[in-house]
Amino acid sequence: MEPNQPKMNERSLSRRLPAAAAAFLCLGLALTGCGGKSYSTSSGGTTDFKSVVFVGDSLTAGYQNGSLLDTQQPNGYAALIAKQAGFYFTQPLIAAPGAPSVLQLKSVSPLDIVTASGTTTGRDDITVTPTDVAVPGAFVTDVLNTYATPTPTNGQQEINTLVLGFPGLLTGTPYSQYSLTVSEKPTTVFAWIGNNDALIADEYSYPGAVTPVDTFQAEYTQTIGALAQTGAHVYVANIPDVTLVPFLVSGAEVIGQVAEETGLPTEEVGPILGLQNSDYINLETYADIPAIVECALGGTPCPLDNPGTLSQSDPGSCPSNLPSFTIPNTETTVTYCILHAADIEAIQNTVIAYNQVIDGVAEATGATVVDINTVFAQTAANGITENGYTGTFAFLGGIFGLDGVHPTNTGYGLLANTFISAINTAQGSNIAPVDLAAIAKTDPLWPTNLPGAVAAPRKLNGRYVGKLPSYKQARLIGDSVMRTVPKSALDRIAARYVAARHAIVR
Repeated sequence: MEPNQPKMNERSLSRRLPAAAAAFLCLGLALTGCGGKSYSTSSGGTTDFKSVVFVGDSLTAGYQNGSLLDTQQPNGYAALIAKQAGFYFTQPLIAAPGAPSVLQLKSVSPLDIVTASGTTTGRDDITVTPTDVAVPGAFVTDVLNTYATPTPTNGQQEINTLVLGFPGLLTGTPYSQYSLTVSEKPTTVFAWIGNNDALIADEYSYPGAVTPVDTFQAEYTQTIGALAQTGAHVYVANIPDVTLVPFLVSGAEVIGQVAEETGLPTEEVGPILGLQNSDYINLETYADIPAIVECALGGTPCPLDNPGTLSQSDPGSCPSNLPSFTIPNTETTVTYCILHAADIEAIQNTVIAYNQVIDGVAEATGATVVDINTVFAQTAANGITENGYTGTFAFLGGIFGLDGVHPTNTGYGLLANTFISAINTAQGSNIAPVDLAAIAKTDPLWPTNLPGAVAAPRKLNGRYVGKLPSYKQARLIGDSVMRTVPKSALDRIAARYVAARHAIVR
């Protein structure tokens, strides 16, 4: 699914721009809005912070609950760092209901998650040049090579243009993240990129979907090298273990839930589903569980299968009577079902290899590494306790939002403090950390603030688990996560998937 196509607001545009520019925008860019406000903190801080630019993907953009939305973006880690350090900062704020339309939590018991109605009018203020140029969905290659276009043809291009397109396209100057960064003459650059190169394996339950390590190395080396050539000091964050996000659900948790729902013994449920306790499925596959159970109870078992291993004996296919998935904008149909323990390990090993690349490139360019990976792993294992409650990585556990991939306000505060600690260590500065307790107190998704009772955190097989979404809502969430995968990444996946299957079955 693609993000809702935003609508124009010609009246607000005509009040601020020359008629020729207004006509160009309204005729050539029927996707973006003209509403007007900018966001910045007061300038100041150290000399290094005279001109600061943030480069990256949805995490750096302040994306939450499946959306880039003006009421959520200022809760992101980049905005929090700017506030604590006191430097000038602007974001390409997107009007309600966001791009794509934001997921909203109506109640916990019963769990009710909906997509906000309506379509965004686009940027709140198209006259402001953002210093947070991160684009949701971006891969490493996109920083240098993907530009805003006046005629976007798909959802990812629309988001790219919403972030990077203004005010440049008003004067006929398309920008990429890199070229917009250069235009700001930065003294400091924060670059957290590469998360999607790994996360794509979660989204398609296919370890082969990741950007190959040698490709990642070439693209990352080129990208950070180019940013370092601006003369700015560059901070690079490494990649967390993407298999820990609540978008993936453990086999043990699914088996236990289905056993409770059906009254069947757990030892029967596992084979019915084709799951072992150590397996993981994403929320898209989780939404198919009722069909799997119905098959079994109807006398025709159709357990889930795993395409990730692509073994000689089993090249991988989900049950034929379950919906398969066609990669958007391609003719390739894939089956994404189970990530076995070996698949999880393969994804984790890819992340380790990526981080080795990041360390090497940082050393070669003089960049400072922010170790998100370690903090991520520690928090996944132990949670964080604020205001008497321990937030966890479970769904609705307080650290991740409704899409199961992007942080809550409190989760973003944790990321901000990780960056601030690295800045203080590197520069000998004394930037105050974010007050996580204060953020959690007003965070609408911190468990003690949720609209309904929340059970105390518990662990299953060493991993925090919580309340799972309904199957219908899992589909809603899964579709939301899949919306920002760039076509270039889909083409890569299709090519690798076809090549891998051809090598097995020929």
